Amino acid sequence: MSNLTQELAKEVVAAFVAEVDPAAETRLKEPEIELLEVLVREALSAAMHEAAERVETLARELRSESGSPEIEL
Repeated sequence: MSNLTQELAKEVVAAFVAEVDPAAETRLKEPEIELLEVLVREALSAAMHEAAERVETLARELRSESGSPEIEL
C-alpha cells in the first residue's frame, strides 16, 4: 500500500482514538488499533483504485470522442 494511504490511515485512527471515551480507550489494545488501521488502509486503497479506474474510463471516453488514438499505459 502506498505511503499516502498508510499516513491517512494512521491519521484517521489517531483521530478516532483521541475521540473515544476514556473508559473505552483503556480497553483498546495495540492489536485492535493496528487492525483498525489495516481496515482503514484497505478501504482507502479500494476507494483510490476505484477512482483511478473511473478516471481511466473517462479518459478513454474523451479520447474516443476526440478521435485521438488510445495509448495503453
